[in-house]
Amino acid sequence: MSNNSNNSNSNNHNSGAKKAHNGRKNAHEATRQTRRNQDDAQRRAGFDDVVTDADKARMAMKAKQANQLHNGEQKLRVIPIGGQDGVGDKNMAIIEYGDDAIVVDAGFNLSVDLPGINYTIPDSTYLEAIQHKLRAYVFTHGHLDHIGATPYIIPQFPAPVYGSQFTVGMVQKQIEDADIETDFTPETVPMNIDNHERLKIGPFFIEMIRVTHSIPDSCAVAIDTPVGRILHTGDFRLDPEPLDNSPTDLDRVKELARDGIMLLMTESTNSESPGRTPTEHTLQQSFHDILHQSPGRVLISSFSTNINRIQMIVNGAVESGRKVAIDGRSMLACVELAVKLGYIKIPKGTLVAMKDLASLQDQEVAIVCTGSQGEPNAALERIGMGDHTYITLKTSDTVVLSSSPIPGKEVSVMESVDRLMRAGATVLRHRTHEIDGCGPLHVSGHGNRDEQREMLELTRPDYVMPNHGPFVHRQRYREIALEAGIDPDKVTLVDNGDILEFNQEGKLRQQDSIPTGSLLIDQTGTLVPNLVIKDRLLMSEEGIVVVVLTIDKKSKQLLSSPDIISRGFLHMQENAELIDNLRQSLREFTQQQIKRLEIKEFKQQLRDEVNNFLYQHTQRAAVIIPVVNVVGSGSGSGGGKQQPNRRPPGKQSKPQQKQQQKQQDKQQANPSRKGRN
Repeated sequence: MSNNSNNSNSNNHNSGAKKAHNGRKNAHEATRQTRRNQDDAQRRAGFDDVVTDADKARMAMKAKQANQLHNGEQKLRVIPIGGQDGVGDKNMAIIEYGDDAIVVDAGFNLSVDLPGINYTIPDSTYLEAIQHKLRAYVFTHGHLDHIGATPYIIPQFPAPVYGSQFTVGMVQKQIEDADIETDFTPETVPMNIDNHERLKIGPFFIEMIRVTHSIPDSCAVAIDTPVGRILHTGDFRLDPEPLDNSPTDLDRVKELARDGIMLLMTESTNSESPGRTPTEHTLQQSFHDILHQSPGRVLISSFSTNINRIQMIVNGAVESGRKVAIDGRSMLACVELAVKLGYIKIPKGTLVAMKDLASLQDQEVAIVCTGSQGEPNAALERIGMGDHTYITLKTSDTVVLSSSPIPGKEVSVMESVDRLMRAGATVLRHRTHEIDGCGPLHVSGHGNRDEQREMLELTRPDYVMPNHGPFVHRQRYREIALEAGIDPDKVTLVDNGDILEFNQEGKLRQQDSIPTGSLLIDQTGTLVPNLVIKDRLLMSEEGIVVVVLTIDKKSKQLLSSPDIISRGFLHMQENAELIDNLRQSLREFTQQQIKRLEIKEFKQQLRDEVNNFLYQHTQRAAVIIPVVNVVGSGSGSGGGKQQPNRRPPGKQSKPQQKQQQKQQDKQQANPSRKGRN
């Protein structure tokens, strides 16, 4: 008898120990899975680059120390803030000498794939540290990856804006149109880029040199500093016959090179593309043929800033007897500015409003619109979705995408093409132009390897800093530089935040780095904290489970069955038994823990309990949101500070009275359906 009893006790003990061991193991695995999910969300969101709230104080201190360390020193510092992580990566650089600094470009990055995020901008922590030194913003051209951050940066750290006439106009428009509450108007200094105008800014002299790109008035910037000359090429190609007859000013580049160029900051975008970029003129015949031969309406989507391309389309439309309608906010703004400044010529009577297209025959219509990158709410996207006010696609329509997808937009473009084709339209793309037999439809605005080498050979700089590209592009550019005879030690592959320091003799010494990163902006133009995006990613991947407990303050007993809500984790009806078991587990947990823990600690352990239970039964970890309502006189919700109960016994609180009245009203408004058909 005693032996049996001992065996039973031993078995019970072993069973309990095993159960406890399994419980600890499940808890450990659940915690590990939760951490893995969080780490994965952090990686996918690119949080190595995105600035967190915790980063801000540390970055501000480091920026302040970096500024104090070199304050007043007669050394030149070149610091890329953005542009070294990819094509279109929020280009921005600081040129600093002693107590003076200028900023070259201030763009944003559209190639971001995060829920609810439209783009990222450079973190401005270092600008805040040197704002007393800031003398000017200098812009190479008006593309958004070079000017897109201006509404967030220039009003906060004001300084005059320098650039070509068209570029300055684009910066002004960007700040005016931003969804930001500010009445700030920048001081602008439009520069003549054809007469070699030089302007003094503190210890610097700047000059704009015309280059060919896919937007009017693009420039390289020559910056003469007390220790040597910097040539920042901006984005360029060496097209010998651009449509506007304004090729890159290579003669001026040669003149500047004769006096010596200490540092060449130059783009690496097409460093993996052999040969030369084809001339823009190769597209003219393509547009001519499409506009003449298409039986119905022709819709052409391109970058809104590519005014030469739009000019070609207008020319072809006029020759084929078509009227031209412009659609899309950015397209209308760019064309309006180009017409105002004389960069595009549109014969009188050619333009028509979108609302007037219905009065024309289909073969008389050409539409130039936004949406070549599949952007949400762009004109072409709304047409493809069937949401456009004035256009419904027909099988006789021809849609032309005169662009190539920018990095990160490939999927959006293919989805847009799918929708257009499903609607019955003929879709012509540059990628498939040989199959479609329609000639080339796009050329890059960036020079290929041969053009990059030609720029190197013309300038023969002491040092070279490739920019505007990921590391692989900059490494490829280094190969080009070595082939051109540049000393390997003179080609520097710096990352965002790295400091290039030049002494009075123009000798380079690479210093430490300053803090850099990205800030997230949503479609309303609002800054979004990184933790919000992390939560969105976690919820989208793992789903959420909300557990609501209502507890009597005095007795510490549950007043109702635990309420469980699952969204994106498991289907409640299909997992009814699991949900019931979880409710029972919550009842037992509450009974054991609520009397010995403060509400804040209880909620944390409640979260862990639910997480462990769900992981044990599903091998998945959800985002757990515990809600604890403590009901009683003076009590708060969710564990706030509790006050003494001063309400007379049996008397309802006003919220309780209102709730009871609301239920009575609802019953009166919705009588029982018993006996009704």
